[in-house]
Amino acid sequence: MSRPLQRGVAGVRTPDSKSKDKLEKEDWDNKRSSSDHSPLSPFRLHFSDNNSHSKYGINENGFASDPFVVGSPRSRVKLMMLLMKFSLAFIVVLALTGSFWWTMSISSSSRGHIYHGYRRLQEKLVSDLVDISELSSGPSKFKELESCSEELENFVPCFNVSENVALGSTDGNEFDRQCGRELRQYCLVLPPVNYKIPLHWPTGRDVIWIANVKITAVEVLSSGTLTKRMMMLDEEQISFRSASHMFDGIEDYSHQIAEMMGLRNESYFIQAGFKELESCSEELENFVPCFNVSENVALGSTDGNEFDRQCGRELRQYCLVLPPVNYKIPLHWPTGRDVIWIANVKITAVEVLSSGTLTKRMMMLDEEQISFRSASHMFDGIEDYSHQIAEMMGLRNESYFIQAGVRTILDIGCGYGSFGAHLFHSQLLTTCIANYEPSGSQVQLTLERGLPAMIASFTSKQLPYSSLSFDMLHCAWCGIDWDKKDGTLLIEADRLLKPGGYFVWTSPLIKSRNKEDQKRWKLVQDFTENLCFELLSQQDATVVWKKTSKKSCYSSRKSSSAPPLCGKGHDVETPYYRDLQNCIGGTQSSRWIPIEKKERWPSRANLNKNELAVYGLQPDEFAEDSESWRTAVRNYWSLLSPLIFSDHPKRPGEEDPPPPYNMFRNVLDMNAHFGGFNSALLQARKSVWVMNVVPVSGLNYLPLIHDRGFVGVLHDWCEAFPTYPRTYDLVHAAGLLSLETSHPRRCTMLDVFIEIDRVLRPEGWVIIRDTVPLIESARALTTQLKWEARVIEIESDNDQRLLISQKPFHKKQAS
Repeated sequence: MSRPLQRGVAGVRTPDSKSKDKLEKEDWDNKRSSSDHSPLSPFRLHFSDNNSHSKYGINENGFASDPFVVGSPRSRVKLMMLLMKFSLAFIVVLALTGSFWWTMSISSSSRGHIYHGYRRLQEKLVSDLVDISELSSGPSKFKELESCSEELENFVPCFNVSENVALGSTDGNEFDRQCGRELRQYCLVLPPVNYKIPLHWPTGRDVIWIANVKITAVEVLSSGTLTKRMMMLDEEQISFRSASHMFDGIEDYSHQIAEMMGLRNESYFIQAGFKELESCSEELENFVPCFNVSENVALGSTDGNEFDRQCGRELRQYCLVLPPVNYKIPLHWPTGRDVIWIANVKITAVEVLSSGTLTKRMMMLDEEQISFRSASHMFDGIEDYSHQIAEMMGLRNESYFIQAGVRTILDIGCGYGSFGAHLFHSQLLTTCIANYEPSGSQVQLTLERGLPAMIASFTSKQLPYSSLSFDMLHCAWCGIDWDKKDGTLLIEADRLLKPGGYFVWTSPLIKSRNKEDQKRWKLVQDFTENLCFELLSQQDATVVWKKTSKKSCYSSRKSSSAPPLCGKGHDVETPYYRDLQNCIGGTQSSRWIPIEKKERWPSRANLNKNELAVYGLQPDEFAEDSESWRTAVRNYWSLLSPLIFSDHPKRPGEEDPPPPYNMFRNVLDMNAHFGGFNSALLQARKSVWVMNVVPVSGLNYLPLIHDRGFVGVLHDWCEAFPTYPRTYDLVHAAGLLSLETSHPRRCTMLDVFIEIDRVLRPEGWVIIRDTVPLIESARALTTQLKWEARVIEIESDNDQRLLISQKPFHKKQAS
């Protein structure tokens, strides 16, 4: 006979097990009663009291349900629980230790990002827990609102005509809005029984569901006015065709109103509030504001100061500058580099023939064209000249300029851009600057050839470029007396040159045997030596200097007459309207990096981590900006391509326009920021150059633009840009309107747009990206300028829009 089991199985209970269960029950009651007084008692779980046995682990059939009774021995359970506690504690200690060492190992900047991210996660967690708490207590805390009665399906509070009449309102006053009298309706207004979601626009403009509105089919049929508009009425729909000639005559009515307003038709309503600007007089065909040589002379300006830029004296011209009578669209690049239309520039055929310098460059002059062949051995010898400069620098030829660290060149008094045109095929970017000229302008002809140029006077003011911004300065017969003004002109040249940069000067003064000329040449030699310029070579009338790469050179100078170094207060990174200084600038800059140690082009366009740190930028921020502009350029071209092919005017005798990449050459970016637009255009292999403008009202990233190997300038857009009319094919402005309107301004948005129209070529394009309200304001201004404009939504940004406009070719009639 087997021994009786002591633990009870299959619902059979032994006397021993019964007494044991009784003891355990009493022990469980004691523990439960003590827990009622613990601090955690408010959060304990509440169970039903319907079955007292199940409450203590015994169901009504006498089956044991206590987990501590059935299973493994109690000692084994305690041991397992103890091991689990120790394991959990060990894991927590290990995790905390690893977290501590990881936290100590990360950089301070990363720690800040992680801390802010952790705080955001904490706040989000707390918010989610609150939401969960509110949702969990919802049924007991909030009572769902009831539905309103059927008569309130079209309920509009504050309008009760019958009540207003009862209160004495008459003569139309009974329809007035009266809030506060009636009780609030705390119920949900439900749609009608047969309500349907409205059709999408524009279909929904002409077809509506009859069940969705208060009017009934009977009222529709009894309404003469509505019946006139109605094209079809069935059981479910009402259809309108307001734009149709068949119904209601609404188009004729709108047309009648427009004619009564003096307009051609209703499509001209938007222009009724904006008067189109008149055309300027013929003498303003080549008008450049802020440059008035005769007035400056009358006011006593001499010694070159008469060519200085003076804005604010003259009245603004609120008119549109029209092209000359025989103006023609410039030829596409690269043909336009060597052939220009003579009617497009200020110089005349007589002035061409009387100009020995220009005649040397000229291959052919007929009634309409001037042709340049700067790369030819037959004319001007520009190739031999460039080859000579390269050899004087110790290079094999000019194609090795890039290897010597040369990318950007400032050509002072550039003639007609032949030097820059020849070097362009070697990926060298040459910017031409010259004084404003009443006729035969060097800058205008250079821009007409599709080469970088701007009006700038190298006389009394510092140029609006950053310190240490150019790899080479070139001055060939430029007419500047470097020995004058106590050497301040040479000091300005030194400020513009990067460490290790080259200064090339060609002048008859260098090889002159005249004693006075020799004395002047000696003064230039001595002064450049005091600037720590090394004389590399001298051949005939050309000399090449190399600026020092070491700051220690300045402290080792022996001459007591050497110009001093500028202090921090005078060493301005980017001057604007600042007088020439008599101290050496740029030495305080953290951008003092010799050109031979910089990345070669085109790698220079992508600044490294250390170079970005100078401007307080992180590599990921710079990379994100670059990627956004690559996307923007792709989108711009996808938008412009169909517009160009569909809207581009056909000129008599010409075929369809070529692909869009040849439609633009000269590009003006009015708010360049990091120069990302320029970089994206080059990466997309667009045959363009960009004038990157940094507004004085924003952050100054012009040094960064120059360090990337791009052309750039500082400018105030309340003033005219220093260029001649009709010099840019594309004007781009991203965020400029927001920037300019965020500051108290002395000019209006119309002033800025008139200036854009002045510098834009006929059939040129404008792309403006900004906030929706500013784009709408700009769109209204385009009617005054007679531009063809379109507003386009940006998929990735709902808060911004694109305004794409084209300037029409308004031909002036010959008188």
